[in-house]
Amino acid sequence: MDDAFTYAVVRIGAEWKVVCARKAMGHFGDREDALVAASALAAQAARAGRPTEVIVQSETGELKTVWRS
Repeated sequence: MDDAFTYAVVRIGAEWKVVCARKAMGHFGDREDALVAASALAAQAARAGRPTEVIVQSETGELKTVWRS
C-alpha cells in the first residue's frame, strides 16, 4: 500500500508508541493501549477516504499487519 497511511505500533525503549510518517505519537505502557490508539487513528483516516493499515511489532520484533482499509 504505497499511498496508504501506515500506523505502526512499535516498542521504543520501555514504551510502546504509534508511528506514522516517521513521527512517534503517544506514550503507552503496553502494546494493547497503543494498538487501540493506532486503530482509532487509522479508522479516522479511512473514513476520510485514505487507504490505511495498522502494523504491530511482536515481542520478538516481527512486524505484522493487523488491519487494512
